[in-house]
Amino acid sequence: MKLIEKIKNIEHKEKYVYTAMFFAGMFSLSILSAKNSLPEIKKTATVATKQLQQKLKGEKVTATYAASATEDTTSSDDTSTLEAIVSTGIAHVDNNITTSVYKRYDWIEGYGTVNRLVGKKEIDGFSYALDKKNAYNSVNFWVTVPDHDYRRYSQQLLTLKNEVGKKGGKLIFMGFPNKFDSTWDSGYSGIPYNDYNNQMDELLLWNRRYGIDSIDFRTTLKNSGLTWKEMFYKTDHHWTGKAAFLAFKDLVGHLNDKYDAKLDPNGYYRNINNYEIKWHKNIFLGASGRSVGVSFANEGLEDFQTFKPKFDCNITWNKMKGNYTDTVLIPSKLKYDNLYESDPYGYYMNGVCQMDQIINHNNKDGLKVLWIRDSFASPMIVDSIPFCSQIDCVWGKYATDDYVKKAIKNTDYDYVFVAYGTVDLLPNFFHFYENDYPKKD
Repeated sequence: MKLIEKIKNIEHKEKYVYTAMFFAGMFSLSILSAKNSLPEIKKTATVATKQLQQKLKGEKVTATYAASATEDTTSSDDTSTLEAIVSTGIAHVDNNITTSVYKRYDWIEGYGTVNRLVGKKEIDGFSYALDKKNAYNSVNFWVTVPDHDYRRYSQQLLTLKNEVGKKGGKLIFMGFPNKFDSTWDSGYSGIPYNDYNNQMDELLLWNRRYGIDSIDFRTTLKNSGLTWKEMFYKTDHHWTGKAAFLAFKDLVGHLNDKYDAKLDPNGYYRNINNYEIKWHKNIFLGASGRSVGVSFANEGLEDFQTFKPKFDCNITWNKMKGNYTDTVLIPSKLKYDNLYESDPYGYYMNGVCQMDQIINHNNKDGLKVLWIRDSFASPMIVDSIPFCSQIDCVWGKYATDDYVKKAIKNTDYDYVFVAYGTVDLLPNFFHFYENDYPKKD
């Protein structure tokens, strides 16, 4: 009995020791993390205070969280209202705390390694999962076709079409491909991969009903003859520069066939030999990979593909002037100090901007185009510059009713392109005409 009591006493003491060690470890981690995060939190508070002061005075909000002038031009922070400024500030503080955890990336990689070693195909509470190509995919349990009113979206597009048409312009909806597609993908049983193809099908069905001109770039890829690796990246959701170039070619062909646009009559800009194509070896960890680490798939870094025109162009983009690599193509994005904060896809127009404008000084009589878009469109926009004199771009979630109406009023656009990937067929990407669309069958 005495032996049993001694063992129990030891176990009892061990609980206290382990508890003390745990809290001591957590306290130390908190101190080390706070040391990293406090300076950034102070900067965030300073910027938020400045933004609030400017807004209250009725001034233009110029204070930004961006670290450089280049980043400043592409800021996607919402400063439209006082509430938005406060909400954005809180989001930045939360991000500061999350990204300042001591040895954060070591924790991420360790977590990925453990999940791989126990044979799991999903990670982080079903945030991401591997398919049978060992590619990272987003996962969800909740999205089905009835979840959103795609008929209403088409009716909003119809209103936009009619308004653009009053000034002689044309509206075209473009659907970008879903990375996970049964045509080229297979997954593991029981995992609900992000396959939004049914949602895109539903919207395109209503677009046909309402006479909305649409281009389905999923078909472009299915007919392209490209391998999966030539179309997508394993650790990111975006398509490659080559896949986007094929979509650009189809867009030009569509405009010529349907609207007699007479673009690129000699096929010069659609000739892939007029572009410098490079695969940059072992530099790319996409957005999905940066969230859960390299070790989960355990295949190392990917090669990243860049397209650069061999011809020159005189461009102004967000206050920057010069040729392609002085403006819309950003080679510095291919170099980085921290892999987990890298963004090679930002090579194309810094990924996606809240709003931006491209002026082509070499073609002053060219097309005027408005892109209501997401990040998939960036390589295509770069490809289309030679045909245009002015390209205005707005990230779909910032294409408010007020913005779109003012843009159409102030500029006689030849074309308005609404260009979304399957994952962005959501209410916050269809703000325009959301209250005055035609309620018709």
